Amino acid sequence: MPDVILLPDLFCFPEAKIVSKLYNCPIVNILSQDFRRIVPYDKSTFHMVSNAMSASHNSLFNLEEKSLRMSDYNVFISNSIFNSINENYNLEPNNQSVVYLGVIFEEMTPLTVEEYARRREDVVSTEEILIVACGRLVPVKGMNYLIEAISLLKKKVSNIRLLIIGIGPELSYLQELVHQFELEEQVIFLGDIPRKDALVYFKIADIAVVPSIWESFCYVAAEFMGMGKPIVCTSVDSLNELVRDGIDGIKVAVYLKDGKRILNPEDIFRGILRFIEEPDLARKMGESARERILTNFNNTLFVNGIMNVCNKLLSKQNTQKIARYD
Repeated sequence: MPDVILLPDLFCFPEAKIVSKLYNCPIVNILSQDFRRIVPYDKSTFHMVSNAMSASHNSLFNLEEKSLRMSDYNVFISNSIFNSINENYNLEPNNQSVVYLGVIFEEMTPLTVEEYARRREDVVSTEEILIVACGRLVPVKGMNYLIEAISLLKKKVSNIRLLIIGIGPELSYLQELVHQFELEEQVIFLGDIPRKDALVYFKIADIAVVPSIWESFCYVAAEFMGMGKPIVCTSVDSLNELVRDGIDGIKVAVYLKDGKRILNPEDIFRGILRFIEEPDLARKMGESARERILTNFNNTLFVNGIMNVCNKLLSKQNTQKIARYD
C-alpha cells in the first residue's frame, strides 16, 4: 500500500488519481514541461509528446490543468517552469515548491585515457574538433540554428565534426539543411541510441552546444557541464539558472520575431569559434561548469528535496516519515 504517489509524467495522472483514491494517499506532481510555452513552435495543432505519441494542444492543456489542480502538491524542476506555470494558473502557494533535477555522480566519471582515445578514434580523426548536441528533433530544440552555425564555422575551421543525438519529426528537415549547406562530411545524425552510449559521446566531446528556444531544466546541459565540457547555450529560462555566462559557458542571445523566439546562427558560430581559438578558456569554463553542477545540481539534492515534500504531506496525516536519502 503506497504512502505517496510520485507523478513524474503528466500522462499517468488519470491512473495516479485512481490509485490515490483507492489507497487514500497524496499525489506529488513533478512538473517537467510547460506545454503553453512549447506548442507555439509546433507546425500543426498536434504536439509530439514522444517519438511514438502525439496529442492535440487542447488535450495537453486540459490534462496539465487537471494534474496541477487535483494533485496534493506540485514540484517544479526549475524556477523558470515554476514562474511560467504560475502565470497561467492560480495555484495554492503552500502546495508547491522548486526542486532542481540533479545529475548522477557516477555517470559524470571521466573515461580512462585509453578508453577516451579508443572512443574518439571511432568518430573523429586526431586533428578534428568534436562538437556534440543532444535532444529530440523538434522545433523548440533549435537544431536548425546549430546546423546553420556549423555551415558558418566550416568556412573558418575545416576540421570539425558535429554529432547530433536524438530522433523526432524534424529529422528529414534537418537532413535537408545538412544537404543544402553541403555538410554531409561534418554532421552525423546518431539517432536514438542507448543512454550509456550517449554519455560516452558526451565524455569525448570537445564542445557541447544546446541551442534550445525553451527549456524547463535541460538535463542534457547539466550532464555536459557535469562532465566538464565547455558549453555554448541559449540565454533562456532554466539555462540561465544552470549556466553563468562567461563563467560556466558562453550564452547566446534569443530574439523575438512575430511573438516567437528565434536565434541568430552567427551567435552560435561565434561562441563555438571562441572556444576553438581559446582552448584555455574552454578548459577553465568546463572546470567551473563541472564544479557548479556537481555541487548544486546533483541527484542526492533532488532525492532529498522530493523526500522533504513527501514528509511534509505525510506529517499532515500523522504517517511515519520517510527516511532521508544519503
